[in-house]
Amino acid sequence: KQCYNIRLVSKSLYDLDISNMECIILDGDHNPEVLLTDLEYCYANMKPGIIFIDDCSYPAINQCCVDFAEKNNLKLIHFDQYYEHLGKSIQDMCAIITNNNIKL
Repeated sequence: KQCYNIRLVSKSLYDLDISNMECIILDGDHNPEVLLTDLEYCYANMKPGIIFIDDCSYPAINQCCVDFAEKNNLKLIHFDQYYEHLGKSIQDMCAIITNNNIKL
């Protein structure tokens, strides 16, 4: 179900005007260099808000999030996500990166 104030877009990040977005979900190809580029782009171009990152159970992805948050003095919160895939129960760790003024 889509809420009236949420617009779901699935495109290349760089094909979108993100200047008015307050929340972005990054679910990429598990490459920390690509994730770092995406995080830097979002942080520089979106409104102050929240960036969700999927697949932090991959150590390199998680470390990229930790390093980015520390470098930019941002808040990093990890949480577990559970879902079913092909009949199997899957657990994944996700993260939220935001500035310290946003209360979660």
